[in-house]
Amino acid sequence: MNYLAHAFLSPAENEYILAGNLITDMVKGPLRRQVDERFLIGMELHHRIDHFTDQHEAIMKMKTILYPRFSKYAPVVSDVYMDHLLVVHWSKFSNEDVVHFIKSTYHRLNKVIRHLPHPIFSRVDSMIRHDWLSTYLTLEGIDYVFNRMSPKLSEPQVLNGAGDWLISHQEKLEPLFLEFMPSIINYIKDINYFNA
Repeated sequence: MNYLAHAFLSPAENEYILAGNLITDMVKGPLRRQVDERFLIGMELHHRIDHFTDQHEAIMKMKTILYPRFSKYAPVVSDVYMDHLLVVHWSKFSNEDVVHFIKSTYHRLNKVIRHLPHPIFSRVDSMIRHDWLSTYLTLEGIDYVFNRMSPKLSEPQVLNGAGDWLISHQEKLEPLFLEFMPSIINYIKDINYFNA
């Protein structure tokens, strides 16, 4: 799951957990020692979400479908595509309008990101200013995400036409996402982070 889903699965009342959940993949090496401890619960939540997702049977099936086309990048494609599917099916999982949720997420992040190490602050500030979360609203947006990723990959051509391929296989992939999503929501409800 990518940024939008991690934001969605964060507790509404704690901005530090939200921010920690979103920054986890940005924190490398010695930067971790510079992260304010108030963000650490959110980083732990991120790891728990990723572990649950990777072990879920529906997601393993999804990656099996993706692997012949995307090879070792199947998990990355899965993460991005699930954020788009979350948007497509947003009303099944939330009573809040998705655009309002995204704006609210940025507002909440802005309350706490000044406490992040500068390199991480810069990335999150860029996320807000360039409205990264809205890229998952459309197929054009997820193609933009894939195009931005491609130059960083050892096989950059593998993501060419990824959006069209995903749409052509949506009938197989979408039911797996819909099987998985209630499971992760229930899993998160059982974690005692909401009083942190």
